[in-house]
Amino acid sequence: MDGIIFLSELGWKKYFTKTRILFTFIVLVIILLYTLTLDFAILFSKLSDIKWEIFAFSTIIGIIAIYFDGYVWKWLIDRIWPQHNIPINSALQIHFAAVGVGLGIPMGGASEVGTRAWLLKKKFNVTPEETISSMLLFRLFFYTTTFVSTLLFCSSLYLLDVVSLDNAIILLIILYVIEAIGFILLALISYRLDIIYRIMSFFHKIIPLKIIERLNNYLLTKVTVISNNFSEGGKKILKKRSIIVFLFIIYLQYFMRQISIWSAFLLLIPGITLPMIIIATTFTTFLLSIPITIPSMQGIRELSIVAILSLFMKSALDEELFLIGTLQTLQIWIYFIIALIIILIYVNLTNSDRLKPSEVSLEIDVHSNQLKTQDFNNESVNIDKRSMDHTKKI
Repeated sequence: MDGIIFLSELGWKKYFTKTRILFTFIVLVIILLYTLTLDFAILFSKLSDIKWEIFAFSTIIGIIAIYFDGYVWKWLIDRIWPQHNIPINSALQIHFAAVGVGLGIPMGGASEVGTRAWLLKKKFNVTPEETISSMLLFRLFFYTTTFVSTLLFCSSLYLLDVVSLDNAIILLIILYVIEAIGFILLALISYRLDIIYRIMSFFHKIIPLKIIERLNNYLLTKVTVISNNFSEGGKKILKKRSIIVFLFIIYLQYFMRQISIWSAFLLLIPGITLPMIIIATTFTTFLLSIPITIPSMQGIRELSIVAILSLFMKSALDEELFLIGTLQTLQIWIYFIIALIIILIYVNLTNSDRLKPSEVSLEIDVHSNQLKTQDFNNESVNIDKRSMDHTKKI
């Protein structure tokens, strides 16, 4: 509901731009062309090979991963901006609203940022500068999970006999050096957002997208405040105990998400091996981290990635891959809907004994009116006393 309110107040047209519709149409065409090459007889025969207990397990893990994703935001904001004191149910509501908008709208990543910032401002008066600086901190620390993905990726290449052990180690070292440089640059850029502004200005000249222009205009007016908030929040998080807890929560959420994705690939018995799973999920994660490359809706994006993956694997696996992509898309919506229902029930239970906002405001108004009436009566009594004293003097 929060996501719908956000879209209705800000306007749907801001998100359904011609550029996003065009990119989504291109992705749909790719999926359609890929689907026409499939043998549907084989596809439907594979349905009997599905292990539905693994699908259920994967879905439950996905729900837990989404919960931890929302909890990370609450924990982060509580540590950086304790004055706001956001309840856990409200934090999860805002997180699910942001995820929901990202699921149903092209350029879901940008939509999610806007939804989260708008709702935090509306409900708890958290400024957009505070929200974005905390999101930058989260992304900076979550970036460390790429080192784990790289290790799994190079290991899987060796296990598949694609490269030798020596070449796998050399590739791992090269990728680690590149990622370390990227991590350092990300940290420096977060402290100096004016660098992002210059980079985005350069890209906007090459790719004149409205989203780049809007982000650039925002950075131009907010760079100093966001950088200061980032520095202030970073000092609070980098305390020994806080950083250990924060990284533990991030990695727990990351591995739960990976387990959920890997389980989907284990749904089909023939042809799929663990190294293939690792390569596919690493490749998927890489593509999902570039929202401008694939600015489509979440379910469509999963199917498009499967279509792209088929180029790197044997043609005999096409039907299995397509079925896996379909099941992943179904799984995303299932655990999102189930988790949303759980959150709504939890919120209703926790709010059942509390007054509704309208009742609270009504009581405040009545109380303020009583105070005003009392003040007026006191003032009238004082005036009467002063007039009586004046009469006595006369």
